[in-house]
Amino acid sequence: VIAGIAYGVAALYALKRGHGLGMIVGGVQCVLDIVLGLYLTAAAANLRRVVETQGLDIPHLMSGLDQLRRYFALQMVLIIIALCVMATGILLFVII
Repeated sequence: VIAGIAYGVAALYALKRGHGLGMIVGGVQCVLDIVLGLYLTAAAANLRRVVETQGLDIPHLMSGLDQLRRYFALQMVLIIIALCVMATGILLFVII
């Protein structure tokens, strides 16, 4: 989450300096970092409840693992998108 805020500040600085592409990239990175950070924070809170509570360990554990599954699924989708964008860029570089 902190890295997302830092990218947001960098995006605003790029906007102020007139760098449109830097603003877009920084803004996207800001949103992605904050979303991924929130998924991990939610998973950590549920896993912490496993230790702190009694009697509801299994539901808290399952909820924490579900949050981790969502985090890693989102990361997988983002990696696939990044690889597609990279392959498209390389293909355009070779063609042009």
